[in-house]
Order: sequence, then structure tokens, then C-alpha cells
Amino acid sequence: SMGNDDGAIDERPAHEVTIKDFYVARHEVTVAQYRTFCKATGRVMPAPPNWGWLDDHPVVGISWDEAVAYCEWLAKQEGKRFRLLTEAEWEYAACGGANKNTTTGEASGWYAGNTDGAGTKPVGSKKANTMGLFDAGGNAAEWCADWYDKGYYAQSAGTSPTGPAQGNGRVIRGRSFGDEPKPLTFRYGLAPASKKPTVGFRVCYE
Repeated sequence: SMGNDDGAIDERPAHEVTIKDFYVARHEVTVAQYRTFCKATGRVMPAPPNWGWLDDHPVVGISWDEAVAYCEWLAKQEGKRFRLLTEAEWEYAACGGANKNTTTGEASGWYAGNTDGAGTKPVGSKKANTMGLFDAGGNAAEWCADWYDKGYYAQSAGTSPTGPAQGNGRVIRGRSFGDEPKPLTFRYGLAPASKKPTVGFRVCYE
């Protein structure tokens, strides 16, 4: 069950979807991992956030296009189809699978309330969810592969949905160190070129 009938208008209606098996990273891409990519490809690291670059923190301030470029580079290195998660995959993984849990408490999430909004924290330093994923609902919000459309759920495909064919923004899921907690069904969109100090990404492969 994807979405939330008690949530914001873009989280409705709740609807049944089926997705294929996939593997997902246990934590968000770190500063150290992204720096390795930059060195290998001759890219320049983005401007550091106020708290500086810390190797074991999630990398933030990355555009959607840069996140996709990282996935494509990693796929060549590993010989696997690394990519961003679809929105449906993200929600399934973040909520712990079919036994859906849409809340993230202090034990498993970094939010404004336990970070003072001062910055990211080391990945994996809070409790994992039931699927072994860290920081799914906090620390950094995460880019997803899909275009964003607030009315998409009313017409979503029932099998392996990938979002609308076009749009102005890409989906962001999860909350960050600068946000207050909200259900894991919370969603919004950002222009693909946007670079926010609260937004990073996670990878998966089929």
C-alpha cells in the first residue's frame, strides 16, 4: 500500500502497487564515496555546507543530475545497474516493507529536534529500520528517480510505477536534519538542478 489517505493531498489516495525485487544501499551516499567519484571523473566537489565536508556524513547539496551521474559511474565500476530508487521503491524500503510503518522516531531519525538544525550526522548512527536501512526518514532527504506530480497517485500504474512521463521537478522523499518529523509518505518536488544542503541521495540496483 503506497500513499496515505490521512496525509497531504499529494499523498492521496493510498493505492496498491507491486514492485520487482531490488537491492538498496543501507545508508545514503557519503561524502567519502562522492569524493571518490569526483576524483575518478575529474569533477570538482560541490561547495561544502556550513559544517564542512565530513567523510562519514551523507553528501548533500547535490543536484538530481549529479546524483544520476554518480549512479552511472558506479554502475560502470561494479558492472551492475545502479540507479536512484523509484518513489515506490523508496517508500517500500523506508517503511520497512509490506508491514508498513510510516513513522520514524528519535531512535532512528535525525531531525531538527535532535540536531538543532545544525547539520548532518554520521550515517548509520541511529537505529536501522526493520529492513536494515539507516536514515531512511532523517539526516538527509533523498532524490528519487521520478518526476513529481501532486496528482499522480490517482493515476499511478499498479506495477512498478515510475512516475509521470515529464514534469518540472523530481521527487524528494524523507525528511532531513533541518525538518520536523512527518510520515514517511510525505513527498515533494524540486527542480533537477536544485542543490539543497538538506538533500542527498541513496542508490539501488536490480
